[in-house]
Amino acid sequence: MSFAHIGLTVLTATMLAAPAVSAQNQSTLQRRVSINVNAVSPRQVLEMIARAVDCTVTVDPKVAQPVTIRVSRVTARTALNAVCESVGCRWRLDGRILRVDLEPADSPQPDSVAEKSAKPRLSDPLPSGEPVYRVGDGVTAPVVVKEERPQYTRAAMKAKTQGEVAVEFVVRRDGTVTDVRVTRSLSPDLDEQSAKAVQQWLFTPGQLNGRPVAVRVEAQLTFTLR
Repeated sequence: MSFAHIGLTVLTATMLAAPAVSAQNQSTLQRRVSINVNAVSPRQVLEMIARAVDCTVTVDPKVAQPVTIRVSRVTARTALNAVCESVGCRWRLDGRILRVDLEPADSPQPDSVAEKSAKPRLSDPLPSGEPVYRVGDGVTAPVVVKEERPQYTRAAMKAKTQGEVAVEFVVRRDGTVTDVRVTRSLSPDLDEQSAKAVQQWLFTPGQLNGRPVAVRVEAQLTFTLR
C-alpha cells in the first residue's frame, strides 16, 4: 500500500551542529524512541537511547546536568539533539558506539558583548496580540514530542505525486500548534493534508529567560510512494 513517508526538519535540529554520520548509521538514527524522565542523570537517558538503536555509549563524566524530557515516538536523532541541547553536550555515532562529550568552549570574540545584548527577534504576533519569537538571541527552539503523519490522498497517488511540502507555524506556550502556513507547495490536496497533520503535533515549547514563549518554526514533510 502506498503511504506518506515524512522527513521532519524543524529549527530544533537546524540550530544544532548536525553530526556527520554514515549512510548505515542514518537508518539507525531514524529508529523511534519514547522517553519520559524527570531530573535523571544524562548517562541514564543516553543509555536508554543507545539500547534502542543497538549501540553502546561512552559519556564524558563532566556531562552531569540532570535531564528532564518527555518525548513520544520521535527519531533517535531528535531525542539525542533534545538531550544535548538541554545539558550542553554534543554527540556523534562512531560505528556502533555513541560518543557524548561537552561542547567545546567558544573562543572569545571581540563582539561577544554586543552578541549578549542582542534582542530576541520577533515574528508576526498572534491574533490575540501575544508576541511570537524566532529561535536565537536567547530564545530556545521548541522540541517535537508528538508527530502526526499526513494522509496520502487517492488523487495524489493516482497522479504519482511525490516531493516535499514546506510549512511554517507557531508553537504556542502550551506546546500546541497554530497559524500553519504552507511556504512551498506540492499539490493543493497534499498541502491541505500537511497542514492538518502539523496542527496536531505537540512540542515542548521554546523558552526565553526560562519562561515558555510562542515561537515560529519551519518544517518539511516529504511524500514518497512505496
